[in-house]
Amino acid sequence: MAAGFGTLKDDIRKKIRFILRLDRALLLVWNGCRYWMLAGLLITILQGILPLAALYLIKLLFDLLAALPAATLPNEALFSQAILLIAGAGGLALLENVLHAAASIVNRQQSELVTDYVTAMLHTRSVEADLAYYENSSYFDTLHRAQIEAPYRPVSIVEGLMGAMQNAITLAGLGGLVFLLDPLILVLLIFSVLPAFIVKILFSGKLFRQSREHTMQKRMAEYLNWLMTGDIHAKEVRLFNIGTMLKERYQALRTTLRTEKLRLAAKNSLADLAAQLPAVAMVFGTLAFITWKTVLGAITIGSMIMYYQAIQRGQAALNALFSSLASLYEDSLFLTDFYSFLELEPLVRESQNAVPFPEPLSEGISFSEVAFSYEGSSRPVLDNISFTIRPGEHIAIVGINGAGKTTLVKLLCRLYDPTAGSITVDGVDLRSIGTASLRSNISVLLQDYAKYQVSVRENIWFGNTLLPSDHQTLRQSAAWSGADLMISSLPEGYETRLGRMFENGTELSIGQWQKIALARAFFRQASVIVLDEPTSSLDIESEYEVFRQFHQLTSGKTAIIISHRLSTVRMADRILVIDQGTIAESGTHRDLIEKQGIYARLYELQAGQYAHP
Repeated sequence: MAAGFGTLKDDIRKKIRFILRLDRALLLVWNGCRYWMLAGLLITILQGILPLAALYLIKLLFDLLAALPAATLPNEALFSQAILLIAGAGGLALLENVLHAAASIVNRQQSELVTDYVTAMLHTRSVEADLAYYENSSYFDTLHRAQIEAPYRPVSIVEGLMGAMQNAITLAGLGGLVFLLDPLILVLLIFSVLPAFIVKILFSGKLFRQSREHTMQKRMAEYLNWLMTGDIHAKEVRLFNIGTMLKERYQALRTTLRTEKLRLAAKNSLADLAAQLPAVAMVFGTLAFITWKTVLGAITIGSMIMYYQAIQRGQAALNALFSSLASLYEDSLFLTDFYSFLELEPLVRESQNAVPFPEPLSEGISFSEVAFSYEGSSRPVLDNISFTIRPGEHIAIVGINGAGKTTLVKLLCRLYDPTAGSITVDGVDLRSIGTASLRSNISVLLQDYAKYQVSVRENIWFGNTLLPSDHQTLRQSAAWSGADLMISSLPEGYETRLGRMFENGTELSIGQWQKIALARAFFRQASVIVLDEPTSSLDIESEYEVFRQFHQLTSGKTAIIISHRLSTVRMADRILVIDQGTIAESGTHRDLIEKQGIYARLYELQAGQYAHP
């Protein structure tokens, strides 16, 4: 029994120490809204003092009324004094309401500003996070918890601290009054609310653990909700008639989450009810005590009322103080996920002595014995890859799905670093080149390109935001991609909003979206252009025209084309065939056809499909 109590005591002590480590949360609020934080502090101090002044005026009023039978002053004079005391108490009550309204405004300002500040930190860290993190489910769990809790927890901590300070100021005065009555009552007052404080602290810890344990289930419920309410999979949900099944799974998850949450809340309510019993006994026990002292004539009627209210308000203030401390503990617990998210270590590190991307290229880009495996996978995606792209050369990379073609692009753009080997640009290791400089000199059209729900102009302009959105090459880029005719037919041309997410948006076909994405890649005006399946959604005629123009427009630039349509890569200077993570063949189209290897076999298969529909 003693050992169990000692463990509980140590646990409570650790939790209180944890509460006091609020410097990071306070710094978040200070950086987000320092002046509003100072205003809130001033209001809190005033709110803590006002109850003491009001209590003292009430004491004077009742003492005045109790002294009426023995008064020597006329009733009119006594009434005037009473009116002054009542007016003073009314003025304090009015001031308290004014401060309450002001505190509400300050809290709202703090909440909005800190939410925006913390969200900006989340966004900054999210867009800087390495791509590898997005392949780890624990990253999404941490991100989910950070997104849910971080925007309001810092403000909650400030409000908790302000509330604790206000109640501490009030308690200092009320505690002094109770101490004058009897020091033992003050001790009993403190101990009467401790059980409720312990219950709140323990509940906060259980709530935090429950939240962490249920993160994956919450994310799954959100995912199912997204499937049912979003537009991306709306057609399949209806065609395969899986809406009812998705709804049932969602409801089952929500039932489990709700049941566990309510069960914990019920246990907390019962424990809190039991913890309130000492507080109730304390209040009415002290009422009996001060009534006895009043009957004996030891204190006046006014003093009796003042002491009783001091005990009652003191208990309420002490309870509120401990509740604030418990809330601070809970808020601090939930912010640990936000701090963990901010402290994610970069896997692709920026060199301290980074050099700019070589312009123009003189030696080219070289892969030397490059190997790569995704985290958690024992099978290498790429193994012993070695080749050089000469300046101005157009190479094509072909192979079946899963061969590792797109991974090569990710390594070139330094979204990942090789597991082994090196990539150099004009002899400079890719890891020594500044990331911003590297990516500004490489234009990439990814296979899973983005469909931005903004105007046509902005969709293309996102390719190079360093240029003005009305730059002359923006329209030229659209012409190069073959998107100009389609854009001219839209309701507002380049100002037409694309997609259906917002009002007055126009949805495009997959092929039209791909042309917009291709225009975005051209607008970047980089010295190296990478196209990953750039025409997979275009018809044969459009595809041929795009590649013909592409080779003309990128003359003198280094270009890498990844495609599974071998008819489109014939114009490349050199073709690399990737098979099972290695370079199986290399050469021109004619060379590879003559070898009668993998490329020739795949080419004949595709040619046969067109010849025999």
